[in-house]
Amino acid sequence: MGRRLTTILSADVAGFSHLMGADEERTLGAFRVCRDTIGRLLENHGGRRRRHRRVRPCCRGGAGIRPKPHQLTACVSPYRKRPNQDEVIGKIVEALVGQLVELPPRKRPKSLEAYDICVRGRSLISSFTSFPEAIREAQILLERAILIEPEYSEASRWLAFVHRQLWAHSIEPSDENRSRALELARRAVQLDGSDAAARWVLGYLLAYEKSWPASDTEFEAAFRLEPNNTDALVMSSELAVYAGQPLEAIDTISRALLLNPRPPG
Repeated sequence: MGRRLTTILSADVAGFSHLMGADEERTLGAFRVCRDTIGRLLENHGGRRRRHRRVRPCCRGGAGIRPKPHQLTACVSPYRKRPNQDEVIGKIVEALVGQLVELPPRKRPKSLEAYDICVRGRSLISSFTSFPEAIREAQILLERAILIEPEYSEASRWLAFVHRQLWAHSIEPSDENRSRALELARRAVQLDGSDAAARWVLGYLLAYEKSWPASDTEFEAAFRLEPNNTDALVMSSELAVYAGQPLEAIDTISRALLLNPRPPG
């Protein structure tokens, strides 16, 4: 029986734990872009990405299976002049320039209690359309977080989304909820203009007010700050459908699923 040689190319993310601790969502988004780019290099040279019980890409790394060792050399050869590991890594980084951006600084909450309450509130968001009681519970939690820390931008933007859901899903369809949602979203942007999520939330609400140019401006700001924000892509896709642009909507939602193939809810 003839032998068949297989070469395994694996990669790891330097400082992954530190990056995840600083911003989990952004780190995972950037990682998925890197993994997809490197994966295309493998596939272009006859290789494939594979999941296996013994070769299992963990959350912070990846693995590529190549049928022949010389093809692995062909894969990385355009990115090096001599067999030096640091140089190969440097060339791969160069190939990713333009796809990854330096994330802007974010204003972090000062109160751990407010942060914990906000996390519990935002976790209920995926249940909104099915369980109206989850919206009210999220509202209580987020209001508590803001009471503890009035300048907490993230809590303000999610509370804005709560009021929008109360109005849009006819749970409490009052003009007060509608106007309160917009007020909170603007407040969130005012508190932290470098928060991409705050910008897309405001853009989303402005679209429902038929303020199309202002909505586009906020979404553009969100994507400048964080091109791989999957929530912004999802909401942008929804608005594209309403605007009669189904192909753009499909392209946008496909990109979101590529970045986050297993979204919560």
